[in-house]
Amino acid sequence: TYLANIISSGTKSAPYSFISGLDPSLYDGVPEGNGIVINRWLSEDINAGPGDTLEISWYSPDPQNRLTVQKKDFVVARVVGMNGIWADSLLMPEFPGIAGSESCTDWDAGVEIRMDLIRKKDEEYWNKFRGTPKAFINYEMAKELWAGNFGPATSIRFNKGIRESEITEQLKAITDPYKSGFTITDLPKVSLNAANESVDFSTLFLSLGFFIILSALILLILLVSTFYEAKKDEVTTLYSIGFAKREIEKLLFFESGAIAITGALLGAFAGGLFNLIIIEALNSVWKGAVQTSTLISGFDPLSLFTGFSVTVILILVILKIKSSGFLRYLSKPETGKTIKPSTGNSLFYIVIFITITILLVVLSFFPENNSTIFSYLAGVLVFITMILIVRRHYVRKQQSGIYSFRKKSQISESYYSFHPSQAIAPVLFLAAGLFAVIITGVNRMSISGNMLRSSGGTGGYLLWGESSVPIRGSLVSETGRKELGLDDPELKELTLVQGRVTSGNDASCLNLNHIASPPLLGIDPSVFIRKGSFSFAAKMKGIGSSNPWLTIEYPPANGSVYGIADQTVLQYGLKIKVGDTLKIRAESGQVLNVIISAGLKSSVFQGYVIIGNENFRRFFPSVPGNQVFLADGIPESTQLYLNILTERLSEYGVHFEPAGERLASFFVVTNTYLSVFTILGGIGMILGVTGLGLILIRNFNQRKRDFGLMLAGGFSLRSIQKIIFGDHARILIYGILTGIISALIATRPSIMNGSDLPWKTLVIMILLVLITGLTALAVSAKSVRKDSLINRIRKE
Repeated sequence: TYLANIISSGTKSAPYSFISGLDPSLYDGVPEGNGIVINRWLSEDINAGPGDTLEISWYSPDPQNRLTVQKKDFVVARVVGMNGIWADSLLMPEFPGIAGSESCTDWDAGVEIRMDLIRKKDEEYWNKFRGTPKAFINYEMAKELWAGNFGPATSIRFNKGIRESEITEQLKAITDPYKSGFTITDLPKVSLNAANESVDFSTLFLSLGFFIILSALILLILLVSTFYEAKKDEVTTLYSIGFAKREIEKLLFFESGAIAITGALLGAFAGGLFNLIIIEALNSVWKGAVQTSTLISGFDPLSLFTGFSVTVILILVILKIKSSGFLRYLSKPETGKTIKPSTGNSLFYIVIFITITILLVVLSFFPENNSTIFSYLAGVLVFITMILIVRRHYVRKQQSGIYSFRKKSQISESYYSFHPSQAIAPVLFLAAGLFAVIITGVNRMSISGNMLRSSGGTGGYLLWGESSVPIRGSLVSETGRKELGLDDPELKELTLVQGRVTSGNDASCLNLNHIASPPLLGIDPSVFIRKGSFSFAAKMKGIGSSNPWLTIEYPPANGSVYGIADQTVLQYGLKIKVGDTLKIRAESGQVLNVIISAGLKSSVFQGYVIIGNENFRRFFPSVPGNQVFLADGIPESTQLYLNILTERLSEYGVHFEPAGERLASFFVVTNTYLSVFTILGGIGMILGVTGLGLILIRNFNQRKRDFGLMLAGGFSLRSIQKIIFGDHARILIYGILTGIISALIATRPSIMNGSDLPWKTLVIMILLVLITGLTALAVSAKSVRKDSLINRIRKE
């Protein structure tokens, strides 16, 4: 049953009359199609009879929930008396503001009622018959015209004789709570699942810490070798006085093992302390990353024991290998023959790695959703390849045969050809630290000019807005803007895009938990297509060159529609990829399959899954208005737009902010974690510098006899210092180049995206590493004294 504003026939009309849509199986005589039955009172009032055409008008909500007047013509099929089933006042439901009113003039229906149209005879009809309908049409026609957010019926009739208890039992058996709009959730289970499936940062830490772990292991090997070399005279003495090889090996193993286990204990303590510092930083200076200050450190004894045990086992294996090798070397008789390291299959591996690297780089251009991982793997392979190239360079420098030293550089080249690890280790240390620092620095995100363009993360819009209460009026049409007070001349250039939102959990990077039911955002993408707004990080196969925005407007098929979300949301919040299906329960209770057709590059839409406006209204018809807005206009008037929109729409609890600021709020999270990883890179740089210093000291100690002989053979002390400086300067430069080149290849997608990268900071950092390294080398080379070299010769 619905309220008609006017029922007219020719020049006569009756205002505000109820019309019922009835089932012909229950009400014999209800016509099909646009036929209508009217009662005798209405027939006499407007002088209408069978065969006459009636024009009926009523209020109907449009897509923006504004009431508009709709009209339709009906043909009178018959006139019925004011008795029996045609005189049932209970057909009018309990409309708030109408039912119980003493007169028509007391109606408060929530819509405009023109009291001047209500006549005395209308009041008399209300007093006598109340809400008894004056006209009747077919139920199917009524449902087509008037069914809306509140369902397809206003009352349900049951047969005589049926008891209320029977009705209740039957309804209990067939009613599906989901189809009635209820959502039933096991909150503890959902919360635990969300936390257990949250973003796993341990994997990210391990990935970025891989080079640091590798550098630490190599540094350990060098330290062990240095330690055993320092024990050479002691071990030789033990051999001389009768100690067995096994006893000496056990002595060395336990002595170095005790030191190593002590170091591992200190490392475990340092790891826990580092964890505490990171958590405290996330609760304070890095609070933007987690949006809370309530994080606490958790220490799992099993994890702590596992990490400690793995470390100790690795150390003991290295000690066992090094001690056995050291003793085998000492126990061999002196033959005077030197064994030169072989290049072996190094060239073969270099060619293989270069080929795979080229393949990975090529692949990173095609499957856009995997470009990051392919580029990272390519960078790692370049890192390994360059280390192999450095080793091959040093090993091949000294050819077999008679050694001639016509150039000063040939002396060092000869040394490193027999001891390539002395050059490779510091290269690896420096490169690993630089690699970690550069890939974190390049991936830091900031609001650049590109981000503010149409193709950027703001879509070229000036403002982003959200409201606490849905705005029923339209901010797009002239009428709607006038109703909301947005028709000022200074707002002439202001354009708006609006969207409807369902309830759901925030799926942006501000929420670290796994999200199963994100909010859906219904939007008309036509303006994005015209304007070229936003860019895509990945597209579903089959779209081809088509604009992915078109897919979200496709009509539903078998309960499935297409959706678009931020690639970040897909990867971390929802843990799905382009082409996957997200299952959301629609308002009717049915499962709505949202097929992800594309992933957006970082945008202001982070946290939402976007579907087409028409599809949104189809599956969520009761959402009364819009809650998300994008505003564009004259950039110089941004603050004016912000002030007016906030003021005029304040009753809806709106919050507008510059679109760039909203985008920057998401970058805070990413940049905070990159800051943490930069600290790991800094640790790697410390290892690199430490390794370089250790190698410098070790090389000098091992080559003291060489330098003393050179001094006795006519080389000046200054020449020797230059050789030392030049050797290690080349190693420093090799390490820097290896780290830079491999890191740039690993971060190619970020560089190619045109983001404003911190090149200045990176260049300054690289120059500081270079200058600091060269200065340290110069000071170390200057510390070489003539007296110490002469004393070494005298000892010989």
